[in-house]
Amino acid sequence: AFIRRKNVGYEPKKSKAFSRCHFEKFIIEADDKDNLLLKVALIIGIGGACRKIEVLKLTTDNVTDDGDHLTIDIEDTKTHSPRQFIITPGSVNGVDLLEILRRYIALRPLSAKNDRFFLGYRAGKCVCQPVGINTFASMPSKIATLLGLNDPKKYTGHCFRRSSATILAEGRASLTTIQQLGGWKSSKLRESVSGESSSLAAAEIFGNSINESSLLDSLLESDMDLLLDANVGIMLENELCGVNSVQTFTSSQITSSKEMSMSVVKQ
Repeated sequence: AFIRRKNVGYEPKKSKAFSRCHFEKFIIEADDKDNLLLKVALIIGIGGACRKIEVLKLTTDNVTDDGDHLTIDIEDTKTHSPRQFIITPGSVNGVDLLEILRRYIALRPLSAKNDRFFLGYRAGKCVCQPVGINTFASMPSKIATLLGLNDPKKYTGHCFRRSSATILAEGRASLTTIQQLGGWKSSKLRESVSGESSSLAAAEIFGNSINESSLLDSLLESDMDLLLDANVGIMLENELCGVNSVQTFTSSQITSSKEMSMSVVKQ
């Protein structure tokens, strides 16, 4: 009770998130010689809605080249629920996302004695030293700085994960879809979604723009750990910068829909 009283009025700091336009701009404009590592981390981090610790622990065995796509397994998760996602050869204005990852993989030195997927990258070459947790935590801020975004320090290590959900919201995903995506369990979250739904409907009636990112912020603030951790499969189709570039799922079950740009498949 004492802690609850002290917590009244407290507003937790939330990481800012990248939009699909930010993603597209960085992939197209950033120089590979200096920023290839950042591009690979951005693609995997957003494509898999990854926490920085999940990206850190990614090993070479977790990344499989299946010819027409890369399969990435996230085994060690906070909720002990392994996830899997694939990266297809979609392109962003002619830039092949799959080729970016393969280019980085090809630079891996044969002398590397560890199995960590992410190795340090300097002057166009990979080194044997694996990337540390603090480096991953600072990557979103570096990307924001290169993009010229305001308050780059507010893009923290949780940015990639939040950005993945934000891009879905930008894609006009329905509230039901977001609920399924997050696997909301508490009545508080359901009430929050219900209230926001009315606000969204009113905004549409009066012709105002709908800020679904604000809705997402309220949900994430309530219980971010539930987002993307439920036992659901997610398929991103034409949502990441408008191209069919990244798909995520938790099993072999995949659905496609012409009416919806994102499908959620419960296992």
